[in-house]
Amino acid sequence: MASRKNEQQPLVRIVDDDPGLRGALVFLLENEGYEVAAFADAASFLKSEQASRPGCLVSDIRMPGMTGLELQRELKSRGNPIPIIFLTAFAEVDMAVEGLKSGAVDFLQKPVHEERLLGAVEAAINADRRARQGLPAREEIEMRLRTLTERERQIVALARQGLANPVIGERLGIGLRTVKFHRASAYRKLGVHTAEELSELLLEQAS
Repeated sequence: MASRKNEQQPLVRIVDDDPGLRGALVFLLENEGYEVAAFADAASFLKSEQASRPGCLVSDIRMPGMTGLELQRELKSRGNPIPIIFLTAFAEVDMAVEGLKSGAVDFLQKPVHEERLLGAVEAAINADRRARQGLPAREEIEMRLRTLTERERQIVALARQGLANPVIGERLGIGLRTVKFHRASAYRKLGVHTAEELSELLLEQAS
């Protein structure tokens, strides 16, 4: 009984050939309460992967042997739609964009910012949960909104009005960099890129 329950808990898979980074990611995510499985290469991950287990995959995009993009294609060929977050060096941004076009949920440049990683993992797990449950559109949007912090909700409410970042900062009494950080985080969680897309999403939720 306990094992079946554990199988329904989200699992964050990490695939990276750098043992130092791999260990640091495991430490960070486990401290946040996530269950984590780490692998040094794509082949090891594929041997142990259980597609029925919810969660997400955090993968380096350039590794010896099978690359992150090749791993993404292999998972697709196996019918495994697990959300993928790619880790990239600056020179690999073009590869990361290719990964996004193929369905990756996010890419983070190294050195990885802890808050960005945690936000991306949370969003990926929520996306996986929605896909598995087949939630209706309104419930899906409401679930996204519930992932926002109080500060992100404040900024979303003002951004929806078409206000620019400097104006939002003045209204809330916070700096421009803080506004940009929380706005980007909120947009990522909600799956939008512009104020127009944000308004459309919230109108759909209210309809």
